[in-house]
Amino acid sequence: MSVPAWLLLALPGLLVGVGVRAVVWCLAVEAPPRTCCPQCGTPARSLLVPVQPLTGRCTRCSARTTPAVLVPELLGAAGFGLAGWIGGGPLRVAALCWLAAFGLAAVLVDAVVQRLPYVLTWPCLAGVTVLCCGQAAASGSWATAVRTILAGVAVAVLFLVLAFAVDIGLGDVVLGASLGVVLGFVSGAAVLVGIGAGFVLAGLFAGMVLVTGRTRLSGSLALGPPLLAGAFLVLGLAAR
Repeated sequence: MSVPAWLLLALPGLLVGVGVRAVVWCLAVEAPPRTCCPQCGTPARSLLVPVQPLTGRCTRCSARTTPAVLVPELLGAAGFGLAGWIGGGPLRVAALCWLAAFGLAAVLVDAVVQRLPYVLTWPCLAGVTVLCCGQAAASGSWATAVRTILAGVAVAVLFLVLAFAVDIGLGDVVLGASLGVVLGFVSGAAVLVGIGAGFVLAGLFAGMVLVTGRTRLSGSLALGPPLLAGAFLVLGLAAR
């Protein structure tokens, strides 16, 4: 009995989550990169693993910095596992894993400092575009390749308009383009539902934090996490 692809990909996803934790530790500050513990000032022994894996605690004083215990590791495993479960060809699976790695790191930074760093969002967009279009070309479906590119451009234009109308950053524009690309590979309807689901999740989260009194109406909320979650939710539902 062969091992399911999603199970095979979950383990490397877990390891990618360890790397994601290091990236978030370095970038989730107002003036990145972070190089030392914010509590005791101890310099990181290595930028590859600046804190204890899985726990995120300082190697000297054991103070925990964001993200919480096991969060990026388990999300990485879930993202890679979902990519394998969705399938659609090796390059498409690679595109979804690429999105899971770069997108996860970007939205975890966004959750802390309400900023999606370009050093993560631009490589994310480039990778998913090349891989998705490569899968479409390998399958001989040039219509899918064209739809994939047009979807990314359309979502980027929409988010660019929103950036001038409401308080969202240009990092959200680039992330939105990446999500448009992977959703556009499926269909135009998937783009509408996936992006819409992200905004619905963002609204639900905003309502929850307002009800619990954790922020004010004028407070800034990260848009990246619900957008990524909404896209993967729709991709998973569309796959079966």
